[in-house]
Amino acid sequence: MLVPVILLGIPYALWRGFTIYEFIINPTKYGYWYLITLFELYVVYYVVFSYNFLHDTKYEDFMKGCIIWILLKGFAHININNEDILNAFQFTQLVVYWPFFFVAAFINRYKLQDQLFLNNNIFTISLLIFGGLFIYKEYSSIDNLVMYLLQFAGIFCIIYLIYKIKDKNNVILNKLCHIGRSSLDIYILHYFFIHVAYMKIIGNYFLKYPNFIIETIVTLAYSIVIVYCSLYTGKLLRESKLISKILFNK
Repeated sequence: MLVPVILLGIPYALWRGFTIYEFIINPTKYGYWYLITLFELYVVYYVVFSYNFLHDTKYEDFMKGCIIWILLKGFAHININNEDILNAFQFTQLVVYWPFFFVAAFINRYKLQDQLFLNNNIFTISLLIFGGLFIYKEYSSIDNLVMYLLQFAGIFCIIYLIYKIKDKNNVILNKLCHIGRSSLDIYILHYFFIHVAYMKIIGNYFLKYPNFIIETIVTLAYSIVIVYCSLYTGKLLRESKLISKILFNK
């Protein structure tokens, strides 16, 4: 996951006229922040959960995941005051996305997918929580913990609906699955196409004449074009055994 950051992310930054240092301290790193954060999430997870004595039951495992999150948050807020250091190591994103990563890994470890995502009662509760909190946040601010509850409820609703139609020959779902399985290509290549297809004129138009429906349609179409350009470019690069081995380790 770090190889594409070095071989594509840094050259992209240099191409755009930025220095390597500016790339490192940039919080988003032109989209490559995700690969760095995902690498760190895997490292933390395997360090904590790779030994047998560290996981006895799923309840203890779940508590350990919560404790790790608390420790990460505490370390970020107490011991690190330099924003450049936080950005360089993507520590803020590591703290923010640990709960999502851990819950997904936890569900996968204990094979809880069918138990959770085919349960209509859980879906109903998630839908009520999501709808209630979504309306509530429009009129009042909510703290981070409640926002996590809102996000998890929304995710559970979406996954439940996907599970309901996954066994059917659904063209859209098949396309989404294909995109999901090829997401690495999108992460490492999409910013090149975003830069080439810079839509400043359209952006300025919508700033002056906002229209939610038209903006959504244009954004969706724009995203689909970028995604498929990235996918087919990735497919082309994989035709070279050397490039495929270096960039994708395949």
